[in-house]
Amino acid sequence: LKFAGEEIFRPGVKGSTLYFVIAGEGTYDFPDGLCTSVRVACPDWLCEMVLWMPWVHRGRLSVVSASVELFKLDAELFLSAVLHSAVRDVL
Repeated sequence: LKFAGEEIFRPGVKGSTLYFVIAGEGTYDFPDGLCTSVRVACPDWLCEMVLWMPWVHRGRLSVVSASVELFKLDAELFLSAVLHSAVRDVL
């Protein structure tokens, strides 16, 4: 649970988590000026790329509602589970 004004991630930081918005709202801000910001809320998800490749955040995600609830999926744990499942299926 994060609260109004809190930053969830910022540009230039290595990403390691896929986020699913469960409740509340956040805003994703683009630092390059191509787009000012995008509101995110349930059922949005962010940072899916961390599951498939090394990722560095290109924008900032902040909480805009009183609070936001996120489900976080750790990319390394996800990869470990997929690889373990794949090896078991081969054997």
